[in-house]
This record gives sequence, C-alpha cells and structure tokens, in this order.
Amino acid sequence: EQEIREICLKGFEYATIEGNSVAVMVSMNRIGATWAGAHKGLMTNVLRNEWGFKGFVETDYFAGAFNMNADQVIATGGSCCLSTFDVGTNFVTDTSDPSTVQYMRNACKNIMYTVVNSNAYAGG
Repeated sequence: EQEIREICLKGFEYATIEGNSVAVMVSMNRIGATWAGAHKGLMTNVLRNEWGFKGFVETDYFAGAFNMNADQVIATGGSCCLSTFDVGTNFVTDTSDPSTVQYMRNACKNIMYTVVNSNAYAGG
C-alpha cells in the first residue's frame, strides 16, 4: 500500500484533487489479484472517500476482457463500462437486487454530476 500511495497514485491524486477532475478512466491493470475497476480499496476508499472525487468513472475498453465485470464496477463506485458490443459481463445482471439498484442510482448520479459540471452548462 505504501508504494502505491507514494509512487503509483501520486500523479493521479494531484490531478484529482488539485485539478478538480470530474471524470476518470479505470485501467485494465490489476492490484494484486484484483482488477483495478473492481478494487474497492482503490475505487471507493481512495478515489471517492479520501480524495473526495464525485464524478464519472469509466472502465477502459471492455470487449474481450472477461475478467472485467459491470456488477463489480458499479459496486465499487464506477459509472459505466466502455464497450462497443455485448461480451456478457459489460452490463449489470441483477437489476432486482436492492443493493444493485442503489449502485445504479449512484452511478447515474455521478454521470449527471459530471455533465452538469462540464462545459455543456458553462455560462449559457
């Protein structure tokens, strides 16, 4: 954890906090055995809670990467999955589960926050 915080994440922390980023793309990398987009420690604890990030989090290109899972993305604070066709894991599977519905609401809120805070609404 010390190496990740002091070396790997330092530039991202600066861009997020000082640069007031409202959109982030999650890489296809892994942190240990967990894909970065499904890593709660990174996505929720660090990005959202510690750094105060409120915006849109999109995965890197999803198609063909079967280790990536949309259910995990939204559960850890992500917003959507970048894909051009259905690979079976790039959409939320159980929309009747109350936890999943709450995750989807949060994802929608984060997407709308990003749009409202973009140049699309800047000064008319």
